Amino acid sequence: MKHTIVLREEGRYNAFPVLHQLAGGRLAIGCISSPVGDHLGLGDWPVLESTDQGETWTPSDDPGLPPNWPGSTPRERYDRLCGVLPGGTWMAVGSVGYECWDPGRRAEAEARGLRVVEDEIVSSQLPGKLVVSGHRLSVIRSRDRGASWERRTWTVPGYASVIGFPRGTILEDGTWLFPVYTSRPDGGGDGLLFRSSDDGETWRLHLCVHGVGSEWALVETAPGVVLGHVRSGYRWGHPADDRIHALEVWSEDGGRTWTQPVEAPFQGYPNHLLKLRDGRILCSFGYRRKPMGVRALISEAGAAWDLEHEYVLRDDGGTASTAWPEEKRAQPGFGSSDVGYPVSTELDDGRILTAYYITPADGTTHVAVTHWHPDEDRPVHV
Repeated sequence: MKHTIVLREEGRYNAFPVLHQLAGGRLAIGCISSPVGDHLGLGDWPVLESTDQGETWTPSDDPGLPPNWPGSTPRERYDRLCGVLPGGTWMAVGSVGYECWDPGRRAEAEARGLRVVEDEIVSSQLPGKLVVSGHRLSVIRSRDRGASWERRTWTVPGYASVIGFPRGTILEDGTWLFPVYTSRPDGGGDGLLFRSSDDGETWRLHLCVHGVGSEWALVETAPGVVLGHVRSGYRWGHPADDRIHALEVWSEDGGRTWTQPVEAPFQGYPNHLLKLRDGRILCSFGYRRKPMGVRALISEAGAAWDLEHEYVLRDDGGTASTAWPEEKRAQPGFGSSDVGYPVSTELDDGRILTAYYITPADGTTHVAVTHWHPDEDRPVHV
């Protein structure tokens, strides 16, 4: 395995990469970048490009790269699924993310049941602003290769927050599936799916996973058969394992209806699911027990994972980032599990490129990639 740093800056918190593989061997990564430990996507959004299969990375403002497609917030550029329609139209579906309002609108936010973020990190980064949770979905399309864009938004009522996750998929028949997770004012939440089967002309929001409002990833394992991995939480009766487990759900009708969740047979989250060219399913995930880092598993069809061969990509995480305030770093366990969110792609030569963020012993949170091969880097079970 070979590790390469994509973006590391002293005094900056660079995290949550989104990886795109483009025609001609080009790769692009966008990420959240901030002087503080920003989990809301309120900082900057640098984009880097590689033309040598991920060996080197350089900043890029090329408007044709999907991470550079327009968005009203950095979070909107992160929380979306991008693609090119059969006729050449560029399209992205996502969520708008957290929004900055005038403080005078607090009563409006509370009346609508939206969550107001009360956090010293947010206050220091955005003084005098009222930060409210995301509650809108968006779709942008360009019919002229980015020269102009059309934009639509939808407000989703009834939830304290509505947030997308950039782990959606486009099915073989052209259907777009974008995963959304929510929280309610009473503390509950649901997994939703924003779905279009007519090249983005119409969209429908489906309730898929009741009671689990957290990040989830999708992959089509066979025509119309979709596997979803959902980050689970304390509501499922495992408060001690809240940072460990994922749940599996299945759809056999192209994402219209879903099975009840079952617990995945391995520990780790959040997950990314990728169908390899030979039909196998790759699951990349953050591992938040010592030794913390990034791992992966292979399945022949997504139903039975090869637990005897767990790929340990990184095991040198677990350091609290210096971007967190000192008083928070002093709290037991705070920030030590700040690692993961991997995204993988299969290169032309059969190698896997996995992008993620990690905070090693030096305390600088940064974005990196690992090159590895699923049939050569055969680890023993850990």
